[in-house]
Amino acid sequence: APARGLFGDGRGRGGGLAARVFQGAAVREMQSGPEIRLAKPEEYRTVAVLWHTSASQQGVGPPVMPSEEELFIRVETQAATDWHLLIAVEHLQIVGLLALKLAERVLDQLFVCPTRVGTGLGQMLFDRAKKEMPSGFSLHTASTNLRARRFYERQGMVFGGEASHPRTGHSVVYYHFRSGL
Repeated sequence: APARGLFGDGRGRGGGLAARVFQGAAVREMQSGPEIRLAKPEEYRTVAVLWHTSASQQGVGPPVMPSEEELFIRVETQAATDWHLLIAVEHLQIVGLLALKLAERVLDQLFVCPTRVGTGLGQMLFDRAKKEMPSGFSLHTASTNLRARRFYERQGMVFGGEASHPRTGHSVVYYHFRSGL
């Protein structure tokens, strides 16, 4: 009888111990969802493209969107100064971004790939913001972004008012989250 190896049955077929272990690890990885980790400088351009694509959706971003290049420069600048920039990676693709200003306790940006809206990825990123800033934080979103507003209100964020965006002038709403509310 052929010897059974770690990777198969000795006749070129899978099913050995290592194959089953690797398959099990792959299944666990798929079930656990995207990895959330710090963005690397070489990923900033992809982050800017995701941000631009997501914020360009109807009613999400400002009436006049900055270009991908302008967003790339902003990502580079803010990641080097005041952003704690996290990304969600799944199957080697960046599918979400979370930019936090930890010192100011501000969730500055949260975007998911448009094809991932409604899949729980936004919830994962929001939960990470709560973990990173457990005493609470604030954020603002476009007044017209009703889906985001409903999402934040479901998370227990408290409406804090409406004003003009400090950079672009379009209407935004402010929310606050305090731990224990």
